[in-house]
Amino acid sequence: MKRVLGAVVLAATIVTGCNGFPTPIPWREAEHKPEHYPTYESSPEVPFVLGQQRWLLLPGAVTSGPTWMFANAGAMGGAPIMRLVWNQAPFDQLYGRAADGLLHIAAELR
Repeated sequence: MKRVLGAVVLAATIVTGCNGFPTPIPWREAEHKPEHYPTYESSPEVPFVLGQQRWLLLPGAVTSGPTWMFANAGAMGGAPIMRLVWNQAPFDQLYGRAADGLLHIAAELR
């Protein structure tokens, strides 16, 4: 009885698979169809190296704090790169002062 049931299920699976279910659309039409998933643009920022670490300023991540909390850690393209006063190399977190005057957070690239 189990063999007959197994054969029926196998036959139904094969028949269902052979009849084009689910019906695929032609590849020429699919080639120009819009994506269902969001696409992300790459960041306009350029990675920079400080010591042995690679960093990237995150354009949307902004922070603030008292000026005594930040010390100069270097420069990237004329813009100062800041670190926390108590943070020494290798750094845990870096910040970049942008042209708009805001302090942007930098993420380490690994």
